[in-house]
Amino acid sequence: MTESSAVEQANARLVEDFVTGWMAPGFDVATSYAHYLAPDCVHRMSEEHAPLTSAADAIKAMQDFAASGGAVLQADIRETVARGPLVINIRDDVVRIPGQGDVPFKICALFVVKDGRIVEWNEYFM
Repeated sequence: MTESSAVEQANARLVEDFVTGWMAPGFDVATSYAHYLAPDCVHRMSEEHAPLTSAADAIKAMQDFAASGGAVLQADIRETVARGPLVINIRDDVVRIPGQGDVPFKICALFVVKDGRIVEWNEYFM
């Protein structure tokens, strides 16, 4: 087993802080995403969605989702592994989806972190 470098530990902590921040009282998607995501971050919400190609697009997508009544209710991190700039984050989410109710998801998210910002973020259902 390899030990994580200081950069890998920082990358893992950044991703975990980003994810756990969704549950914080007073969470604001624009402020959070602008802080954690690089301006040209590419984000794919799921394999079925086309990638969003900027932090601004990701912010708008989440704001639109929230305006429709959607919300991330729970994001329980099960494991986070960092190797170089790659961070794998495995978690159990519960998402309120308009018209469907509160839906549980098992997620494996792959992040690429460079210079302290998320430059790629892809989510896969397990």
